[in-house]
Amino acid sequence: MLSFTTVTVIGSFAGTRIAHRFSQEALKKWFGIFLVFVATYIMIKSVI
Repeated sequence: MLSFTTVTVIGSFAGTRIAHRFSQEALKKWFGIFLVFVATYIMIKSVI
């Protein structure tokens, strides 16, 4: 549980730093692409 919390906190700080470097539109676009990839991966894993 401690390792999960540590990774979550580090990811939160890293995400905050990255978010300030990109426009809001670019972040929305890439988040949408990421969601499509995750959904595709989950669908493939559930079929196999």
